[in-house]
Amino acid sequence: MTCYESMVKTMKPVGAYTLDGTTYVDKELKAYAAELDRLSDEIAEVIKESIVTTAEGDGLRFYERLVGTLDDKTSTDLRREMIIYLLNLNMNDNTPDGIKKFFKSIGLECEITENPAIFDLYIKPLGGEYSVSERKYIINRAKDFLPCHLTFTIDFRKSTWADYDSKNRTFKQIDALGLSWEDFESRDI
Repeated sequence: MTCYESMVKTMKPVGAYTLDGTTYVDKELKAYAAELDRLSDEIAEVIKESIVTTAEGDGLRFYERLVGTLDDKTSTDLRREMIIYLLNLNMNDNTPDGIKKFFKSIGLECEITENPAIFDLYIKPLGGEYSVSERKYIINRAKDFLPCHLTFTIDFRKSTWADYDSKNRTFKQIDALGLSWEDFESRDI
């Protein structure tokens, strides 16, 4: 229902005006209604962008800046899902499922292998290619989220030790690359 229809519906029972669409009062109401309809559309847009599940443009970008998601190149639905996962994390999510939910919130599907004897997690991303800056982002976010008593390795490499062996490189040749252990663990050589 437009604002004009709503005003006519509200004023008709009073009986003070004819409101048949031809009077000056009708024309005045239509002028007010045109502006009220425009404002109503803008208010609806603000409300839509304020709610994560309906946000598409500026509202979605606001939430992404707020929670720091990884990828704004993915679909709108996936971006919303990532934000919702992150907003739903709480202090009880320091479990394997909670940690998976955290990684999912920053766009990383992964397998987690625990080694509780030494408080260590081995995290293997499933699919996807990540640039160096995206890898650093994921690692830094993990450092902020994971409990401080845990160590972890996020293994972005696709190569296995057998792949390294098949390249017939000596330790000296690999060492000459000047990689830190962190760099070595995060890239294929």
